Amino acid sequence: MSSYTINPTSETYVYMCKSKAAKKYHYNKACAGMNACSQQIIKMTLKDAKDKGKEPCSLEK
Repeated sequence: MSSYTINPTSETYVYMCKSKAAKKYHYNKACAGMNACSQQIIKMTLKDAKDKGKEPCSLEK
């Protein structure tokens, strides 16, 4: 569990695995949930991730 507070805004950047199977976004690029990613890790706005139907990583809630 992370020790920082997440206060997302429309300008917040998140990270995702570029894999077609990726369903979650991560506030922290070093999140344990990213360990399974064997593709490139991409950075995008929180709005873009939500617009793509992605959900927040359960490890960072």
